[in-house]
Amino acid sequence: MYNSVIDSPFKDKLANEAYHFYSEMVFKRIYPSLVTYNVLIDALFIREKLKEAKNVLVVMLKACVKPDIFTFNSLMNVYYLVNEVKIVKHVFYAMTHMGVNLDAYRYSISINRLCKDESVDEAMNIFSGNTSKEYSL
Repeated sequence: MYNSVIDSPFKDKLANEAYHFYSEMVFKRIYPSLVTYNVLIDALFIREKLKEAKNVLVVMLKACVKPDIFTFNSLMNVYYLVNEVKIVKHVFYAMTHMGVNLDAYRYSISINRLCKDESVDEAMNIFSGNTSKEYSL
C-alpha cells in the first residue's frame, strides 16, 4: 500500500509529501521493499533531488536490499543527464560485479552515449562484451 501512496505524490510533483510518507513508513518500522526503494530513487532523481536519492540508496544498501536493473537504470539515467559519465562507469562496473545484467536497451543507450563523448574504444569494448574494470563504462 505504501508503494502506491509514495508513487502517487511523485507523479503529481509532490516530492516532499512522498518523501514524508517514506519517512513515516520507516518510523513505523514498516520495512520498504525493493519496489518502494526503486520508486523513491527514480522519482527523486527525476526531480533532481540527488542528495535525497543517494540517501535512500544508502539506506537501501544498509538494509541489505540488493539493487536490481531498475535501480541501476535510474542511477545511470541521472548521471548521464548531469553529464557524470565517470560515475556511470562505476555504476556499470558495480552492476556487473553484483550479477545484475544490463538489458539490450541499456547497452544501446550506454554505447550511444560513449560514442557521443568520443569514447569509441570504450563503446567498442562494451559492444564486444568486454566489461572488465579496465574497459567498463
